Amino acid sequence: MYLIEETQQIKSSERRMACRARREIAKLKRKRDDDGNDEHRPKKRKQQMITEHFPLRRSSRQTKNMVEKEKFDAMAEKLKNKEEEGIEKFATEEKGWGVRSTRPFSKGEFICEYSGELISAEEAKDREARYALVPEVGCYMYYFEFLGRKMCVDATADNKRHGRLLNHSKTNPNVVTKMVILDNVPYLCLVAGRDICKGEQLEYDYGDRSKMSVQSHPWLVK
Repeated sequence: MYLIEETQQIKSSERRMACRARREIAKLKRKRDDDGNDEHRPKKRKQQMITEHFPLRRSSRQTKNMVEKEKFDAMAEKLKNKEEEGIEKFATEEKGWGVRSTRPFSKGEFICEYSGELISAEEAKDREARYALVPEVGCYMYYFEFLGRKMCVDATADNKRHGRLLNHSKTNPNVVTKMVILDNVPYLCLVAGRDICKGEQLEYDYGDRSKMSVQSHPWLVK
């Protein structure tokens, strides 16, 4: 009985060894065939980058933020230089002094600053009361809000700047006001509200609709 089992184990072991030998022989044969075929196969070309054939192009298109920054920087430079190029003072038929263009302006282009003394709204009201006592002096107050606080630029004193002389138009303004902040200080810039031709009078809406103001200046509603 033990002899039979031992004989069977030997035969089983021999079969496993024979299978293993056949697998090794088959593997060697496949390798040999592959090596032989490689001599006749075309060599693979090294993959080339597309930039080896076409030069790399970088977009020169500017983002919206870049364009806005350029506009801001240009406006800030004109403010610092007190630039008022392309405009002149002239006598109008109905509104006294006015300002007109001496060249075309594109929409959004800087025209001039509404230049004067920056004061609080409280101080401005006190000054208005004093100015009212001398009608021929006039009153050139521009009220606006900055950081939640009401402020005013008082341009009543003649500073030889053109911004204070632009007249009012409610129905057909061609100029708008844009606030620009430099070093935490607000500046009022007058910019073209549309494309402006050479020789046009420059006007913007004063925005004052108070009953007292309209009674004193009926042209505020025109």
